[in-house]
Amino acid sequence: MVKKIFCFILIFAMAGCATSGDPTKGGLFGWSEKKADVRQDDLKNSLSEEERIGQEAKSATSLLEEERRNKEIELAAQKKIMSKLDTELNDIEKQIKKMKTTTSANNRLKKKYEGDYNKLKSELNKLKKGGSSLSVQKKKARIKKLDSDIEKLLQILSDI
Repeated sequence: MVKKIFCFILIFAMAGCATSGDPTKGGLFGWSEKKADVRQDDLKNSLSEEERIGQEAKSATSLLEEERRNKEIELAAQKKIMSKLDTELNDIEKQIKKMKTTTSANNRLKKKYEGDYNKLKSELNKLKKGGSSLSVQKKKARIKKLDSDIEKLLQILSDI
């Protein structure tokens, strides 16, 4: 009789156990193949989502790397142009120093060109030191204008 009661208790205990799709948690009788299939599908979906997120991150990283390379190329080009402008300003300074100031008109002209030179030199120095706070387009535009102004002054001085 004790054996029968024990068997009934054991059967009721097993019948009352919840089934699981995880074979490590269901035990021998608590494991369900349908729940295991659902669990596997969920795991595959999670893996697919994580792989998609990883691909998006790789794409974003590639775009950022390309943008960084383009900015480095632009910066190198700007530095090269500013170096050329610096050389041209040195030439302007030499030409201004060579100007003769025999008349008051020549003296006024020389002072005007010195003022123009100082203004251009100051603008170039501002671009060199604080130009990183400007957007790429604004800095490019200021460099282009500075280049144009320096070329004009060089042309004027070469005609004298």
